[in-house]
Amino acid sequence: MRRLLTVSAALVLMTSTAACSSEEKAPSSAGPSTSAASTTTTPAVDQAAAKKKVCDEAVSLSEQSSAAFMTGFNKALETAVEGSEAEAEKALADLRADLNSWSTKLSELAGQPIDETAKTALAEGAAEIKKLSSPNDNTPVGQVERTLKDITDKIKAACA
Repeated sequence: MRRLLTVSAALVLMTSTAACSSEEKAPSSAGPSTSAASTTTTPAVDQAAAKKKVCDEAVSLSEQSSAAFMTGFNKALETAVEGSEAEAEKALADLRADLNSWSTKLSELAGQPIDETAKTALAEGAAEIKKLSSPNDNTPVGQVERTLKDITDKIKAACA
């Protein structure tokens, strides 16, 4: 059961760290008759705005999810110590579900029209979190916590 709690904790941490991109298209503005010039300028502005929106969401999600994972993991440990195996199993399942949600959201954000650096950080973070959420993952809890922090830090750096 301890191994299951450890795996669950790792999964939750991974889920909150990897979100840093989303897509938001800005409406095209009426410009001069040279549509090529306005088309070239508008996508750059749209990509920058999209990156900011995506990164703001991804960083916030990752920080909150990582903290929530640790809280949930501690709760699962308390439940396991108190002797309710069924409740401990449910707590672990909830931790895995939270990690999967985090991973999914980061993947969605990575699909937005943002630069490749941010896109890569989000996609890689999502993949690491997904891996941690696997019931077969045996990553030690301390390593899971570090991995989730590293994912969040990578997303922040790519979004800077």
